[in-house]
Amino acid sequence: MRDLIKKQKIYQVEVMLEGDVFPTEKEKMDYLEEQGFPDRKSYEKALQEAGGPLDERAQGAANGEKEKEKQIKNLLSRKTIRQASMALLHLEQGKKDAYLDEEVKRRLGIEGGDSKNNISLKDRLGRNSGKS
Repeated sequence: MRDLIKKQKIYQVEVMLEGDVFPTEKEKMDYLEEQGFPDRKSYEKALQEAGGPLDERAQGAANGEKEKEKQIKNLLSRKTIRQASMALLHLEQGKKDAYLDEEVKRRLGIEGGDSKNNISLKDRLGRNSGKS
């Protein structure tokens, strides 16, 4: 939050207004005018446009951290790791199968990947291996 306060003037103004620097409402309004906000409404609008008051942003950041921790915990569960592993194995097997299909087609001189070629590939494999 300190970086946010340093970088954005609106949050510097908020810290000053929320602190005990200005004991009266008149002093707060004078300070707002000095900072370029003619009234409280324009200040509040600028504050909302910047992302909301600091306390709301801090609460949102805390909730975001909790959600992030929950997601990490879910990602590291046995079930999730197992599912990811199985998906990777299936992907790798699919790649191997596709490579083997292409290699067999290349060696047999078959081009394309339509079902007609797949049927003739099975037929040729059956004939070449002595099966009928």
